[in-house]
Amino acid sequence: MSAQQKLQALYDQYQQRIESLSSKLVTIQSEIDEHEIVLSTLVDVPPERKCFRMIGGALVELTVKDALVVLKDNLTGMKSSVEVMKKESVKLQKEFLDWKEKNNIKIVKAN
Repeated sequence: MSAQQKLQALYDQYQQRIESLSSKLVTIQSEIDEHEIVLSTLVDVPPERKCFRMIGGALVELTVKDALVVLKDNLTGMKSSVEVMKKESVKLQKEFLDWKEKNNIKIVKAN
């Protein structure tokens, strides 16, 4: 494998990792939005009322009170995951830029 091919392979790997991380961030942010909608809906529902939650393909019966606890915990976990992933994304993009600068990588458009 030539030096140019190695650089191209590393470039592609960085691009793929950055794209994958961005995709995961979008997915988790969408789930956060859904959780917030459900939480805002359930706030006005009596706490002893039954509700259902899908867990791994199985429908589980809960009370609204229990569901709110689970939703809030999940929401907190997802938000902390997003923060960690954002930091990782910034770190990875900086690493990629430094690598491109170190190896004098320039984007060339083929005609």
